[in-house]
Amino acid sequence: MRTLPVLFVSVLSAGLAAGCAPSDEAPASAEAAAVQAPAFSFDDPDVQRIYTRMMQVMAPDDGWARTRYVQFDWIVNRPGAPIRRSHRYDVWGGRYRVEFDLRDGSRFVAVSSFADPSAGRAWIDGEEVTDPERLAELLDMANGAFINDSYWILMPYKWADPGVHTRYLGEVTHEDGRTFEAVELTFDSVGRTPQNKYHAFVNPETGLMERWYHFRNADDPEPSVRTDWSDWQRFGPIMLSTDRPWEGQSRIYFENVRADTVLDEALFAGPEAEGAGGA
Repeated sequence: MRTLPVLFVSVLSAGLAAGCAPSDEAPASAEAAAVQAPAFSFDDPDVQRIYTRMMQVMAPDDGWARTRYVQFDWIVNRPGAPIRRSHRYDVWGGRYRVEFDLRDGSRFVAVSSFADPSAGRAWIDGEEVTDPERLAELLDMANGAFINDSYWILMPYKWADPGVHTRYLGEVTHEDGRTFEAVELTFDSVGRTPQNKYHAFVNPETGLMERWYHFRNADDPEPSVRTDWSDWQRFGPIMLSTDRPWEGQSRIYFENVRADTVLDEALFAGPEAEGAGGA
């Protein structure tokens, strides 16, 4: 059985940091967000064609531009040590809230933003962490977890992010008989793992990305990860895929998924506020 890797991808870090203003500069309305998000133009006309249709299917009527809030639980179902990490994402403001159990069983919560990931707050079992060194360590861990986990669910929306390079690879037929149009994604020297490479496989019938290959290094001859993107569902203004079938006994999937055009500020409170009756 293959071991599930931790994919600290560069593109989401770069794209979110560059693309999301601090909350006081976020668009004042969904209509304003749509105006501020012009259609992206790719150099490759085949990539442009595939991406345009994919966005029309996943997020019609500028659905991604109108999306203010996304939440999900990223779950690794593997023998002996299942993992669940809960995420809340302020798409326009660039904030994120991460919550999960540490290896010692304690409950970890962090709230931070891409404007300055090191300036957030963190709690262990409801007690706020004030030691500067420990806080910096925990906030870095939270940032890495959010970057990794959110790319597993938001990647098709990130093709046009700053620092992403795309290349059309043509039509391919895999061993299971399924035919896709393949697009390669590589990255500039930004983020945590700019050496990564992805092959995205879009079903020409549905317009959805239904498989990906992950390469730890762009010059690797074979991918380290091959998973399908299945169980596409609509959540508010966008579609998201909630299942990543894995070879062997492991699987990555998503629960408690939500996407909305409005945001409740209470969702980004610390555990002490939630314990007092907050969201």
